[in-house]
Amino acid sequence: MKYRIVLGDKEYCVDVSDNGVCCEAEVEKENIEMSDMVKEVSMEDILPDFHFIDDNNTETIYSPMQGKILNIIVKNGQIVKKGEKIASLESMKMEISISSNVDGFIRDINIHEGDFVKNNQELFVVKRET
Repeated sequence: MKYRIVLGDKEYCVDVSDNGVCCEAEVEKENIEMSDMVKEVSMEDILPDFHFIDDNNTETIYSPMQGKILNIIVKNGQIVKKGEKIASLESMKMEISISSNVDGFIRDINIHEGDFVKNNQELFVVKRET
């Protein structure tokens, strides 16, 4: 499960998976493994100024099909318009354009050039223009 959290004044994207024996968290590309947890604690106990970011004003852009990311045209924080090409994907020897669904700015880029992606994989998060 993926979470976007703010701790202090810094924003983190945290991916947490739990198989019942061990819990793994990825924070900024760094894996943290926790096993044999002795006691269950709440997030508030560990991180008193922790809060989730309100994602109601964002739009996630997903891969239209599986393939290889050829290029990423945008950078984090870049303003984009609805319909603007932000990346391209190669699938079945064709180049497919990936465009923004909304006006706003790029908040998260979850891929790199050369990555192989699955159908419906989360690629970008765009914060809507308000």
